[in-house]
Amino acid sequence: MRTEKLPAPSPAAPPPSGPRDPHPSEQDFVLHLRAYENSSVVARRLTRLALDLWNWQGDRDAPLTVMAELFANACRAAPGQPVRLRVAWTSGGVRLECHDPAPHHPPDPSLPDDLSETGRGRYLIAALSARHGIIPAPAPVPGKTLWAVLPHRAGA
Repeated sequence: MRTEKLPAPSPAAPPPSGPRDPHPSEQDFVLHLRAYENSSVVARRLTRLALDLWNWQGDRDAPLTVMAELFANACRAAPGQPVRLRVAWTSGGVRLECHDPAPHHPPDPSLPDDLSETGRGRYLIAALSARHGIIPAPAPVPGKTLWAVLPHRAGA
């Protein structure tokens, strides 16, 4: 597992006093790991860490659920393969991303029948985020990135 974090602000910077637009060097947290289901706890921890460092004032559960579902899609699409997670502060909210090397796209969000044991992930992502989508990787990189943006405050 490899993590990347851009440099922290200088010690002279004042402590955060609420949600803020971080300095550009603080915007992104990226984590590279393998798509194993038991790694989902790491995906949620990365998300929680970023939200804590940014003094996130929005819903605490929604971003963790969305990242877990993005990662679960990668585990189903490319089991055991390398994936890249990203948590980024943007002016419109927190952007969560999961890139996997599988070329096929998951089905569109829909609520499966009551007896189905799978298929609710993209529906949850759509319900909890302000925007979401899939970006095909540019050639020659294989795969795609599933992403979602959650507003800084509920209802924003």
